[in-house]
Amino acid sequence: MKKVAVLVDAGYVLKNLYRLLKRNAATADDAYAFCLACVNEKDEDLLRVYYYDCPPYDGVVRHPITGERIDFGKSDTAKERTALLSSLAVREKIACRFGTLRFRGWEPTLAGHQKLKRGQKLESTDLMPSFDQKQIDVKIGLDVAWLSGNRIVDKIILATADTDFTPAMKFARQSGVTIVLAKLQGATVHQELLEHSDEHRVVSFPPIGRSKGKTPGGKTQRSRKRSSKTQNDKAQSSKTPDNKAPNATPAPKPAPDQESQQTK
Repeated sequence: MKKVAVLVDAGYVLKNLYRLLKRNAATADDAYAFCLACVNEKDEDLLRVYYYDCPPYDGVVRHPITGERIDFGKSDTAKERTALLSSLAVREKIACRFGTLRFRGWEPTLAGHQKLKRGQKLESTDLMPSFDQKQIDVKIGLDVAWLSGNRIVDKIILATADTDFTPAMKFARQSGVTIVLAKLQGATVHQELLEHSDEHRVVSFPPIGRSKGKTPGGKTQRSRKRSSKTQNDKAQSSKTPDNKAPNATPAPKPAPDQESQQTK
């Protein structure tokens, strides 16, 4: 079994999950399912998932056209992202690395650009806020260097579309660590990333209607243990006289994993 770490650029993954789910928001269950689905359970042993994202911007600004006071921290988008990050941070084998969002100002939407080309006046809906993501690239690069330089893992599974990580990928390969580039089906990947990775893995996102508490690979560890115990009980019961199994109380359904650890 190869020891692996999964490094997930949330901006890239969530954008593609929105596309696959055909809705505007992904849940913590969706993001966690993708992270686990990156691992081949047959010959890979997961050390940890490293999930990189920025908490939502919570500043207050005024709209340049209407003058309306806008509190980004109270928006539905901010509440959804905060809930997602809080839920992910306490799950098993996952460490969240947080950067910061910086408000850059306002920029025209696609419709706004078209109006500007025609010399038309912009309305409030023709502008959208613009943000810069800070510290994420550095944190991913440092973790790749630490994991590979100390030979903590045999493989690093990287889910990103950012070519800024190619120097870190080169360092890992020079250190003898295999770099696996993971992407969701239908997503495009830059040629530079393909050139500096050892394996390319297309991750099929699991069915949305999966049972609660199950990982993308099937049952949870607790569920698998109970399933194994049930099979052993059946094998023992088959050895009773006349091959009649004794009456038994049905095994309780496995509860979803609630306890989790966060390693920073």
